[in-house]
Amino acid sequence: MLASLSWIESISDPRYGPTWTCICKIDGQVRGIGTGAQKHVARDIAASQALSTLIKRHQ
Repeated sequence: MLASLSWIESISDPRYGPTWTCICKIDGQVRGIGTGAQKHVARDIAASQALSTLIKRHQ
């Protein structure tokens, strides 16, 4: 099975520093959402959530 992975990334610029929000989608469905002060942190959180969701789904 071949899955389609996509990301939606946004940044807000509050007074004391940016906050990244990354959404991980697999086959068009949201599988993870992460936020952090750095883009890679937000992506890692979202990816970890997505992986957990996929593992639970296939148990």
